[in-house]
Amino acid sequence: MLERQSQQDDPREITAQFYDRVLSVVATTSVDRRFQAVADLVLEHAVRYLATTDAGIQLLVFQCLPSLVDDSTKTIITSLYVRLAIGTAPWRMQAHSSFPLHGAESLAGYAAKMVHPMVSQDIQRNPDHFPLRQEEHARSTAAYPLLQECRVAGCFQILSRLPNYFSPDRLDMLRRYADLLALAFHSHEFYDPQAIALYLMPPTDVQRPYLASFQQQVHTALRSAKARQQEMNVLLAERQVLQEIEQKLRTLQEK
Repeated sequence: MLERQSQQDDPREITAQFYDRVLSVVATTSVDRRFQAVADLVLEHAVRYLATTDAGIQLLVFQCLPSLVDDSTKTIITSLYVRLAIGTAPWRMQAHSSFPLHGAESLAGYAAKMVHPMVSQDIQRNPDHFPLRQEEHARSTAAYPLLQECRVAGCFQILSRLPNYFSPDRLDMLRRYADLLALAFHSHEFYDPQAIALYLMPPTDVQRPYLASFQQQVHTALRSAKARQQEMNVLLAERQVLQEIEQKLRTLQEK
């Protein structure tokens, strides 16, 4: 359930009071609830601001996914996964686990790798030749890396059903939302840009069968960890399952 905004919060701007609310949540929320609490607060404000027109929008918060097979001396980020999503019609509410993994073929991956915001005002024409996944309903999109000290935790991506949706004012607001969303992550979840070496992930329809049993695989991972008397929470189990799925998809791509 998204936290209710106070009447003092104006969705047309990010006020000092709203910044104070976000910082208060960061300071007072437990470690395991910090991401959800901060991201819910920011995305609810963002969707209210962006939904002031009749443009359908979808907001996605991606997190870097370390490779399952890592060199002992460093961590390599080979894909991104959706940690949280919210949207308005025509997009329907979806569990985060139903979204495909994104890699070098995606704007989210490109923005994270380049450590720079990316905007495509016309996905179908794509005059800038950006790497773009074809998303149902989407006509324009923008992606902002989530940064701390020039290190990357993931990406904030916005999809709109209208072309040329991203005016300078909207882009400025999205940059501010990305700065606030970065506060939802912990320091160890940020990676040097040099560690981002994204693979090409297959289309959504190819990934869908591998993601269909995601929750069942997570429960299996938790039971296995308990049987081995190994500490594991839901977040770690989800990441492990996603790493295993990514490895299968990479093997599929290499055939």
